[in-house]
Amino acid sequence: MNALETLIAEAVTRRLGGAGRVTALTLGTEDADITLELDGQPAPVNFRAEGLRWSAQGGDFRLTFAAARCSLPWLHALVQAWAEKTGRTVTFPDELKFLPLKLCLRRAD
Repeated sequence: MNALETLIAEAVTRRLGGAGRVTALTLGTEDADITLELDGQPAPVNFRAEGLRWSAQGGDFRLTFAAARCSLPWLHALVQAWAEKTGRTVTFPDELKFLPLKLCLRRAD
């Protein structure tokens, strides 16, 4: 992981709230590959998000994706259902902590 990927991995690990940690993260201009060690899982879990774009609307930071996959079947099904429900968009308050993502990913607008 490079320095930006390390910052992002640390932020994701904090968001997991003790349920696991990011052990690898590779971020391209349109995709992300993440490996997690989740508590209670004997093997690492791999995530892949494709077609990543970001935008800022009002005070919100919006991260959209075209597709997401997970190596853990039940979690993959959960991610797919969540993606359909949210329109493949994750929204957070726009803060300086998202600058690393803004530097790596393409802007949607």
